[in-house]
Amino acid sequence: MTYTIIPATTDHGILLNVSLCEADREELAASQTQPLGAVMRGIFDSVAPVTILDRRGSIAAIAGVVHVSDALGAPWMLSTDAAKTEPLAFVRQAREWIDQQLTTYERLAHQVYRHNHDHIRLLKLLGFEVEEPRHSSQLFLPFSQCVHLLPSSV
Repeated sequence: MTYTIIPATTDHGILLNVSLCEADREELAASQTQPLGAVMRGIFDSVAPVTILDRRGSIAAIAGVVHVSDALGAPWMLSTDAAKTEPLAFVRQAREWIDQQLTTYERLAHQVYRHNHDHIRLLKLLGFEVEEPRHSSQLFLPFSQCVHLLPSSV
């Protein structure tokens, strides 16, 4: 595999802050959040945050799921441009990670900045439904994905 997933640390958060991609910087600015504060809060608030490294060992992204309830988790990800170097491999490994999260939570849901087209495209590739804006001033779009449960046999 091209990317390696390891447990996230605060040192990773500091390194990510330096090389955060421009689209994520814009999203955080729109939410009036400082990048370093956002990544550190994500690391501390997530049950098992992960750092995704590219083949050279550079940080491509840090992601996690914040526990909202036994049935609901709020996924998040902040990335660098290294996440785009091998997009098919990144999507494949992200899909596996999302599938793992869906063994813990029945539903994953959060919001994405409507102008972060790369993350919206990624969310859709990962099977999330991203809502259309309800009005032109809406900056953040809800997204979600549910476990598709098979009917139990009687």
